[in-house]
Amino acid sequence: MDVYLSTVSNRLNVVMERLTIVATIFLPLTLLTGFFGMNFGWLVRHIQTPWAFWAFGVGGSLVSSLSILLWIRRNRVT
Repeated sequence: MDVYLSTVSNRLNVVMERLTIVATIFLPLTLLTGFFGMNFGWLVRHIQTPWAFWAFGVGGSLVSSLSILLWIRRNRVT
């Protein structure tokens, strides 16, 4: 029984570790989405071209997600 419970606990730890990594990667995406969802005057005036949208909106999301993913891989968390 002890071996079984230890095995189940180890599997649960692996699953929780992976869920934590996924949540950590999506955290900056949620922050950027909430920030760009606000109707600030600066954002409305400065994001008028498709290039600016891709640079600020999509580029910021990609850079933040990739930087966290690289940081996690560099520190051997996965």
